[in-house]
Formats: sequence, C-alpha cells, structure tokens
Amino acid sequence: MPNRQDPPTVGLTLSSRATEEQARPYRAALEVHGARVVELRPSDGAVEAALHGLLLSGGGDIEPTRLGQERHPNTGNIDVARDEMELRLTREALASGVPVLGICRGVQVLGVALGGTLIQDVPDRVANAVGHSDARHMMMIACGSRLSGILGCGRLEVNSYHHQANDALGEGVRAAARSDDNMIEAIELDGRRFVVGVQWHPERMDDDATQTKLFAAFVAAAGERSRAETRERKT
Repeated sequence: MPNRQDPPTVGLTLSSRATEEQARPYRAALEVHGARVVELRPSDGAVEAALHGLLLSGGGDIEPTRLGQERHPNTGNIDVARDEMELRLTREALASGVPVLGICRGVQVLGVALGGTLIQDVPDRVANAVGHSDARHMMMIACGSRLSGILGCGRLEVNSYHHQANDALGEGVRAAARSDDNMIEAIELDGRRFVVGVQWHPERMDDDATQTKLFAAFVAAAGERSRAETRERKT
C-alpha cells in the first residue's frame, strides 16, 4: 500500500492587524486543495515552519521609498513591518525554489522583489482607466504563458480592488495578463518554477470554477516541492 503523502505547508502572509475574517477566504481556497496553511504576520518573528509554498495576500500600499519614489498623495495604509517581512520571505522563497503566488498587493510585492517598480496611483497615470477599485472588468491572458495553461488563453472577467499596479518588470519577468487600459494584471517568472502574481482576488471568486484552478495549480506545485524534499531526505 503506498505511503500517504503529508500535505504541503503553505505560508500565508498577513498584516499584523489582519482578522480571521480577512484570512478565511485565503485559507479556504488553499485548504480545499489539500494545503496545510501557516499564517505569517510581522509580529510573529522568525518563520519556524518549513514552507513548500508562499502566498502573498492582499492589503495596503507598499512604502514607495523602497523603490526610490516619492510618496504619492493617494498612497496610504502602509505597514513597513509587513513590507520588510514579505520582501524577505519572497526573496528567500525565490532563492530556494519555493513556489510563490501573489494576490493583489502580493503581485506588487512579488514584482518589487523581482526588481520591478510600481505605479502608485493608476487613475493618476491613466486618465481613462477601467474600474480597478471595487469593480469587475475584462482582461486578456497572454497565450503561451504559465497562467494561460492554468486559466486558459484569452479574455477573462476578474474583480478588482486596487489603485497601485506593477510598472516596469525585472529581468526574466513577463506580463501574463493585461486589462483593456494596458495595466498589468498578472506577472510570472520565466522558467519551470511556479512564480505567479495576479492583481485580482481569486479567493473572492470561489463560485467561479476557473478561478479555483489557480489555487489548485499552486498547491500542486507546493506538493511537488514537498515530495522533492522528502526524496532528498531519503537519499
């Protein structure tokens, strides 16, 4: 009889002030696909658990001075301790090959960790921007991207709750989706590793079978990481 595989451990980053209600949709989206979720807050200190995946959740704005930018008047809800924690964990995950999924703020953190910059306020940059704040809009997924292999190639409707966005991308990073006003809606790192960020909130679209595929693919990648570590320990 084959040995039962232990569930992969996925770190879920949260702000120090995050409530259980805010964390619940992310936990549910991961746990339904078999992940063991460990919540990570700046106040927790060092991460004790060995992570097989890292999910960067949504939240407030990133401190712009980290990017050498002056603070925009509409930049707010900054959590410096969270910025430091998430950028450190992301860079550690990237260096060690741990799968990463960024959501909303998380795609921006991922972009910064990979050497990119941010648009601090989309309406200020694009006069006729589509509704990115508390709205639904269409986007185009790039054919041939990892994301298209998960969600399909072409147009897809998503929700939107942001005013910042990824701007210039770091080396080896590609835009995997764009909205009709050309804002980046998803990024991914070239290569075989699962490093994907999306600007929308798929955990709030759990009634959409297409969106759940993103979490399924991420947890599957974390599971592969867990099994690889198990094989290494046995050799």
